[in-house]
Amino acid sequence: MGKKLAAIVLCVCLTVVSAHADPAVNAANNAHYEFTTCHAYFSVVSGCAALSKYPKTAKLYERAADHVLEYMLVLGEKANLSEDAMLSRTKLSIREMGKLAAGGCQNISSLTVRFADRCKRAAEEPAKIYEEYLIKEHQKN
Repeated sequence: MGKKLAAIVLCVCLTVVSAHADPAVNAANNAHYEFTTCHAYFSVVSGCAALSKYPKTAKLYERAADHVLEYMLVLGEKANLSEDAMLSRTKLSIREMGKLAAGGCQNISSLTVRFADRCKRAAEEPAKIYEEYLIKEHQKN
């Protein structure tokens, strides 16, 4: 019984490892993580802008969040991520944003310093972000 269980575990592990051997899958997975972070960033900033009575700014960030969400879903499919995995990443990213902002919109600059430039680029040039990860993956091989 112990040898059968060990063989099953080995097969599962090899399947997981081989699924990540594809550079396109790895690139999609890494880019998905970045887009998830940007979606969380744009969503939190949008919420803070709305609370601060800046509806135009809130709408701008909301549109950016929606835009990266679309690409995030495409990348999640390319990376073979389950819906649960994508949702869990999103929850973790939003939780991390809350920690970085120390739980309040008055600390939103902590997020802006870390994420604004890269997330702006992700929203403006999503395909280029994926291409960067794909190039990195091909350089590994």
